[in-house]
Amino acid sequence: MYGHADAEPLEYLAYNPVNNYAMGIYQISMSGSKRCYIGSSKGLGGRLRRHAEKLVEGKHHNVKLQRAWDEHGSHRFVFRIVEQGLHETQLSEREQFWIDHYKAADIGFNILPTVGRKKFEPVPLQRQPVAINHRLIWWWIAIGSMVVGWILIKAGGG
Repeated sequence: MYGHADAEPLEYLAYNPVNNYAMGIYQISMSGSKRCYIGSSKGLGGRLRRHAEKLVEGKHHNVKLQRAWDEHGSHRFVFRIVEQGLHETQLSEREQFWIDHYKAADIGFNILPTVGRKKFEPVPLQRQPVAINHRLIWWWIAIGSMVVGWILIKAGGG
């Protein structure tokens, strides 16, 4: 079990069939500190289970959370469902509320302060119009014609 007596055991949260389809906001907090990770999911049970599995394997996508887990041990971490019964359209707004409330990006484990943004958003390439040097093109055509003529002469065809 990860966590304390005041929180539901992770096994209950992650494996309770009711939570598999519950939408809401969850928190992974480190006891004895104000540091936490806030996330949202359309299936809270499965999401909490995946977080725990990746942390135990040492392969969690959140480097800050993984380092703290490795350094302080699993017994220091509490998994909680903060808010559930939300509609899909409410998830981002409520997740942002809880990230701000717990200062999860400032002092906690959330990497980004804003919900819905990827760490590295690709910047679309903008092609610049190519300036065509017509003199250069005619020069290459002339050189090409001379080379072709020279090849034909050498080959005995011209």
